[in-house]
Amino acid sequence: MYEEKSEMIKALKQWTIPELERRGFIGKFPHYRRLGKTKIDLLMFQFDKLGGGFIIEILYALTEGKDNNLIFDSVLLPEKVTVAETNIRHRLCPKQYGWFYYYDIVQIKSSKNNSIIPVKPIEKQSFIDSSKKVIKWLQIADDAIYEKLAKEALNFLPEAEAWWNQMPHQSSLNKVFKQFFSRVNRKSQNL
Repeated sequence: MYEEKSEMIKALKQWTIPELERRGFIGKFPHYRRLGKTKIDLLMFQFDKLGGGFIIEILYALTEGKDNNLIFDSVLLPEKVTVAETNIRHRLCPKQYGWFYYYDIVQIKSSKNNSIIPVKPIEKQSFIDSSKKVIKWLQIADDAIYEKLAKEALNFLPEAEAWWNQMPHQSSLNKVFKQFFSRVNRKSQNL
């Protein structure tokens, strides 16, 4: 599992990170930030704790004001702000899978639902042998998967730029927070 993750990080550093740097981002893997006069654009690569995939989380923090999208009241240095300190986030990932998977991907069909899961290379044969359900292989990962995914991640940068550009400035941030927490409250009431 660690070997595949290392290969994915290596490909991201070779193909994706240079483009982020050209766009003004600084940082150290997995956290990157672009410092502006009134806002900090943030980006983080988050890996699946079970292995096999990653997503890109983007967010922002305002450089001034009480309602700055930071969780903590303490003032952080702009060059130290990370994903962990912010409230409103957006995920970038392929819609069909929900993650950038660098493992094989299988779809399991049953009468109740269809599940998409990554299959670790070391578990592939035992997975095939033990599967009693109808399966469909959606992706067979090989050594080229890392470069492919790193380049695919670049295709999400226009979506990221659009999201950062539409994020509010201080004057309208309170409205966004109210909408965000209203959605959270509705979801928790539906549980």
